[in-house]
Amino acid sequence: MFFIMDIWTFITVKLIWGTLKLAWFLTQTALWLVVLLITSVVLMVRKRSWPDRIPAIGEFTGDGQDYYWRDDETGALYKAERDNKVTCEVQASERDKMDLRMTAASRLMRSPAIDTSQFTAVVDGTGELAATTDFPQHCYRGIGLDHVDPAQAPLDQCDLRFNREQATQALDRLGSILEARGWRRSGDSGMHWYSRTYQRPVIHWDQPVQMTEDPAVSALAQ
Repeated sequence: MFFIMDIWTFITVKLIWGTLKLAWFLTQTALWLVVLLITSVVLMVRKRSWPDRIPAIGEFTGDGQDYYWRDDETGALYKAERDNKVTCEVQASERDKMDLRMTAASRLMRSPAIDTSQFTAVVDGTGELAATTDFPQHCYRGIGLDHVDPAQAPLDQCDLRFNREQATQALDRLGSILEARGWRRSGDSGMHWYSRTYQRPVIHWDQPVQMTEDPAVSALAQ
């Protein structure tokens, strides 16, 4: 009888110990999942934020034939043609690549995977890129950027609020970059809701102005 009680005692102790170990393992797992979720969300928010500084910006200065583009960073002047303008149009590249970091966070919140799309302002005639912005998009089958047109919001077949918010913010950000680089919005091409067009005077990058040659130019630069 005593032997049987020892066996039951041993089994009970083992069961209690095993239960405690399992509870500790589950607690650790839950804590790590919480840490991963918080970290992923923080990284997602950080990734979605835009940099404060816009590179390659400047302003037009002068009048008539003495018209120039002045680079804010270097102060250099380049000849420009006020009455001769070049046009660029916003184009899109959808689902260039999957964002693994944001997808991990999205999956933890039971949301779809996330790909990176891009808006690009392409200069007519040359194909030069005037500016670009990347932005995240939830992956839905059969859903593209044309479906996140703000005017089509009442027709949404699924929750596209995240996609629409990211796309519109990226498009506005692209517009801000272009304006800082001397471009001004001139209309829409009508191809897509995001197909905005911009214009600016032609800048002759191969004709920098030597400040010592013309005092009038020096005065403009000041």
